[in-house]
Amino acid sequence: MKIVFISILLVLALASGRPKPVNISSINQVYGQHWFSGYLDLDDNTTHMHYFFFPSQNNQKTDPVLFWFNGGPGCSSLLGALYEHGPFLINDAFASLINNQFAWNKKANVVYIESPANVGFSYMDTNAPTWNDDMVAKLNARAIREFFETWPEFQGRDTYLSGESYAGIYVPTAFYELHSSGEKTPLKFNLKGFAVGNGCTDPLECEFQNDYPVYLMQLYRDIGYITQTQYETVEKKCANQGSNLPVECTIVLDEVISIIPRLITLLMDSTSMMLTDHAMKTIKSKAEK
Repeated sequence: MKIVFISILLVLALASGRPKPVNISSINQVYGQHWFSGYLDLDDNTTHMHYFFFPSQNNQKTDPVLFWFNGGPGCSSLLGALYEHGPFLINDAFASLINNQFAWNKKANVVYIESPANVGFSYMDTNAPTWNDDMVAKLNARAIREFFETWPEFQGRDTYLSGESYAGIYVPTAFYELHSSGEKTPLKFNLKGFAVGNGCTDPLECEFQNDYPVYLMQLYRDIGYITQTQYETVEKKCANQGSNLPVECTIVLDEVISIIPRLITLLMDSTSMMLTDHAMKTIKSKAEK
């Protein structure tokens, strides 16, 4: 129940314009620095891009600004903030918060933007369009520009864009949009570079134009769910086939994928046998709460 309560408080903390520091007691106990939850209002105040902003724990006045985007498409960037590299993380089956000693805002002023509109808490006053990569690039570029209008004390700062997964497309395209549009409308920050982890850089290989789950098969192989031989068989039959997979591909794909649920069941059974009675009672108690 604690995580539901935290979520409600986070919603109440949202603000347009320049937000005030978020004040949530359960978070203050593990992270005592000021941080912010608000909106970057775009397009004549009809598009509202939600963001978390964690000023640097080192030197807010000189450290760079870093923007983070999760992928998806459609994945909230709060995932990065609350599960990956924000200053406090959700832990222990959603029951507690912990301080993150490896938080990225140890050395940078970090901004997590939920993009595009209608992802997470971001929204539009009108019906959202069917987004494409070019539209999202322009949207993200406008949101980044607006951040520096809302927080003018960070203007002139070295600035980096970063993200993971489908942000392998979000980040470079937003960077290009900022770089190219900067000739007409000068940037109020020093655009230095970008970083992408586990990035998808080609929609054809991100499963949005291709029914063959490329990365899923690689994951199954790498964690030992399928053998290298099985992986090579599927790759040979299915790779680069677009959205209309041939029959020989679907047959071998179904055969390989059918193995996975049985392996997971066996893994869960063996894990359960290793748990002590005390651990099982603790898990049951938390589940009942």
